[in-house]
Amino acid sequence: MPGTYRAVVKGSYGVLPRGFPWIFAFWYAAMAAVFGLEAGSGPMFWVVLPAVFVLTGTALIYRVQQRKAAAFTADAMGIWLGVQWKEPRRDRRKRAHIPWSQIQEIRISPSPAGSAVDIVLSGLAPQPRVKPAAAAWLQALLPTSTFLQRPAILEPLADPVRYHAPLFGARSSEVAQALRALAPATVTVTETTSLSAADAR
Repeated sequence: MPGTYRAVVKGSYGVLPRGFPWIFAFWYAAMAAVFGLEAGSGPMFWVVLPAVFVLTGTALIYRVQQRKAAAFTADAMGIWLGVQWKEPRRDRRKRAHIPWSQIQEIRISPSPAGSAVDIVLSGLAPQPRVKPAAAAWLQALLPTSTFLQRPAILEPLADPVRYHAPLFGARSSEVAQALRALAPATVTVTETTSLSAADAR
């Protein structure tokens, strides 16, 4: 569609809750401990089986980190974050629209995989609840978290209140040019040369 900019989000950030894919390491380590304690004694149960679980978890983390999702779209109406689903109910939980009228500034910075976009909300916009990082990680430990929680890209960050989108394969200059062409004059689009705080960690 003319006047639309789309980009893919790296890793699991666009589809899974905050804390993934590293939560997989905890799950597999817990399963390795349970099997080691319950299955029996000897090297087979104390070394081999835990090693299999650890290697499987490591492979899963690597595979998820290589994933890409079409979870960033900007047009004349604003910015869409999250993957579009066919089921309306699921789409409402996994995707959100931020109108330009609610955006104060867009900060774009380079990242190891492409670029990072921080969407700073206006002080006059409805302020979403910022979930503490520790609470997000604890909730992510629950097996049902992938179904009940929103993806990380829809969880706002603080200081200032903003949404963070790590884009894959998109240069910061390219993203800045595209968003400047779509954003109204009331929204400042800033391009920096240093890594964003979220990607530098």
